[in-house]
Amino acid sequence: MSKYAEPWAATLSGLKDRLEQRMEKVFEIYIKTTPERLWEAITDPELRAKYSFGVGVHSDWSPGSRYESVHPGAGLTIAEGENVEVDPPRRLVQSFTALWSDYVRPRGRPR
Repeated sequence: MSKYAEPWAATLSGLKDRLEQRMEKVFEIYIKTTPERLWEAITDPELRAKYSFGVGVHSDWSPGSRYESVHPGAGLTIAEGENVEVDPPRRLVQSFTALWSDYVRPRGRPR
């Protein structure tokens, strides 16, 4: 390899290594509202359905309890998980398993 091509090849090799590493994805959404109103929008099945294409979420919202998202038209559970941390109206941490297709089911349980 020539002395001119070596830095270019090293840069491409480094880029390849960085791009092939597993990435962590973090999504943040900012909503202009009060914590109480947001909590209600997340936990009230009827209100949640207005923002989720008719899909309501059913749970007792206690730590360690289960929740599920049911599509009313299909009568199908499209997602489920566990309420890991519940501190109304400030914090809700959940695991999430997508169930709407055979392709997404084995993808794991993100939080």
